[in-house]
Amino acid sequence: MEEIKATDLAAHKWLMETCGEEPSTWSRHGFDATVKVDHVTNNITESFNAFLEKMRQKPVISLLEWYRTKVMKRFFSRYKKALNWKTKLPPTVNAKVEKNQREGRKLLAMPASEFLFEVYEDRKYIVNLEDKTCQCREWQVCGVPCKHAMTCILYMRYDPVQYVHPYLTTEAYLMTYSGMIILFLMNLNGQRMIKFLL
Repeated sequence: MEEIKATDLAAHKWLMETCGEEPSTWSRHGFDATVKVDHVTNNITESFNAFLEKMRQKPVISLLEWYRTKVMKRFFSRYKKALNWKTKLPPTVNAKVEKNQREGRKLLAMPASEFLFEVYEDRKYIVNLEDKTCQCREWQVCGVPCKHAMTCILYMRYDPVQYVHPYLTTEAYLMTYSGMIILFLMNLNGQRMIKFLL
């Protein structure tokens, strides 16, 4: 915050008034590193609202049943799609790994040990392969080795896939979408019966 204040007083003032001193609301370095998502938006809310637009005027039960079937179909289609993936990583994660590899090849790594490095770009970054950390924090936040970490991984001739967080693997994706959706049915007497769909 002090660097921002020294660079642009108006920007510092706006950040303090709008976001307070909590960097997790506006800065990647402040993001929670446990969730492995490198951006924060409200896109999911907007998508959900657009998804429900045509059903808003329906009774609540009809709306919920319609939504349940949409989620059920989406889960199954994503699960089915992922069954065809032949790699350890989903295509989007694999693309990010390849991009960071390309960018990492342009940087210089200086090893201090088998797992500790200095990487030079516009400044110096400390990378720890054992802890899976980089000073830029991209690796910790998004779960994919950043270009600085990739420089070190390639220098050591290690497999980059082994350094991707387990949350981002094809196996984790399949587990996410393998759950069952509960189907509520009414029998002829109007009593609720529960069936499970796998």
